[in-house]
Amino acid sequence: MNIVKVFFKELGCVQMALLRLVLSLLGNGGLARRIRARVYSAFSGRRFHVGRNVAIASDVYIHTLNEQIYLDDECQIFVGVHLDAGSGIHIGKRAAIGFRCLFITSEHPVDTDFKKIRPAYPGGPIKLEDDVWLGASVIVLPGVTIGKGSVIGAGSLVTKSIPPNSLALGSPAKVIRSINQDEDRSALV
Repeated sequence: MNIVKVFFKELGCVQMALLRLVLSLLGNGGLARRIRARVYSAFSGRRFHVGRNVAIASDVYIHTLNEQIYLDDECQIFVGVHLDAGSGIHIGKRAAIGFRCLFITSEHPVDTDFKKIRPAYPGGPIKLEDDVWLGASVIVLPGVTIGKGSVIGAGSLVTKSIPPNSLALGSPAKVIRSINQDEDRSALV
């Protein structure tokens, strides 16, 4: 068995907080992002798959209980992203997740009895297909699939699935037009 995986599986809450602190000291250069991705992968074992050339910036919060987070090849996750994988998260190849994006896969029951605190329950997995770009501060809710080649504008709230090659924005996010394959997507975000 890989000694790195054994070491990270034995970490408790305090040790994990110290590990996050050490990882934050690496900075945000290309090498630091790749090291951070490998360390997260080693810690989580089968629950956290990291493809080739994945970059994870500092201050990224990853929470998974029994569900898997799958980061495919060459995806980029920028500073302050929060991945709550109560139901699983799949991020496709070459996806770019902007600053402070939030992925929520769990839900809470809503009723009128506010005296009782109820635990969260799985709400549905989130899937970003290949070549998806999310602008800064996008929130993606449970059960959403964002189609291949789509771009989501900054500050959007994605409550429903988005078809491939679409530009969507707003709260809730709505498709405003299709994106041509040859179009420069960097101007859209």
